[in-house]
Amino acid sequence: MPSEQRRQPRGSTPARPGQHWPPARRTPTGFPLPPSPPRSLRAPAGSLRLLMVRSTVLSQIFGYVNRKTLLNPPRSPHRRKCDPARAQPPGPRTIPNRTGIPSTRGVCPLYVLILRRGPLLARLGTLAVMVTVIVAGRFLQSPPARPAFGPRAPITRVEGVRSRVGLTFDVTWGEKELNKILAILAAEKVQATFFVSHLWAATHPELLRQMAAQGHEIGTLGVKMVSPDGLKPGELAADLAAAQSQLDRVLAQPARLYRPYAGGWNTQVQVAAQQQRLRLVLWSLDAGDSLVPAPRPEEITRRVVRAVRPGEVIRLHASDHATSTAAALPGILKGLRERGLEPGPVTRLVPES
Repeated sequence: MPSEQRRQPRGSTPARPGQHWPPARRTPTGFPLPPSPPRSLRAPAGSLRLLMVRSTVLSQIFGYVNRKTLLNPPRSPHRRKCDPARAQPPGPRTIPNRTGIPSTRGVCPLYVLILRRGPLLARLGTLAVMVTVIVAGRFLQSPPARPAFGPRAPITRVEGVRSRVGLTFDVTWGEKELNKILAILAAEKVQATFFVSHLWAATHPELLRQMAAQGHEIGTLGVKMVSPDGLKPGELAADLAAAQSQLDRVLAQPARLYRPYAGGWNTQVQVAAQQQRLRLVLWSLDAGDSLVPAPRPEEITRRVVRAVRPGEVIRLHASDHATSTAAALPGILKGLRERGLEPGPVTRLVPES
């Protein structure tokens, strides 16, 4: 049966002849309104209420965000301070509205947004969204925090340096090749950083003092000739403390730089070095002069000069097993200067070390 010919329900006003049931809806001025959609096309009342709540919440949230009420805007001198304790004055201004909740005229916008939400879930969701917006705004406006006392990263290649490179030597055995290297550096008026092992420093104290007197920088390789990232925290701390004590006895001052043996390091090594006031120094360019069999001096020179860039930390060896280093050193120094680079100690690259 068509919808316009449905039977009239009991107890209703009788329809006039020719009038369909239900009667057409009209406005107060008499204009007819379009008929209501069939019940099969109507949305459930609960979903409509939920949709209205969601749209109201979102509109108020974005409205307050657009007016910057959640991001602590600067207060106008003509605007009364919004104090929650004094926002709702006593008197007839507290008037129940159609929702049954007292009027919030004079209350802060933040409290208005919370109080007007009836269901607990809507209030909690609104509060969570506001907190997220505030926290995100604070995070985006503030630079990332940097730990004040965290371990510093090892020195490898220093960015921002235009005309300097770090020249470093590892010393673990003998003095024959070392004396040749010291003579070349003195003739070229170049200073470098020497990392010495604990055993070598204990057996060559006079040569160690001579190196310091010539202006070279002295660092330590530690006591044990093993990779320190495999040591326990107690063993590593004792290793560095013994190495520092040895250099303090010979040079009357401890070392400032520490190169872990074989370049092995981790966070534990960083923390242990910082406790001994040591800065980790690795390298960014290995000359390969300690290979077996020993490479020719020309190969070492070519490898360094071709690959070097400003701010590099070059690693060489000044031990008796590196028999080609002294012969390759004059060519390395000449090639660096031809490229406009001046070799020197590591601390000239990073003065705060």
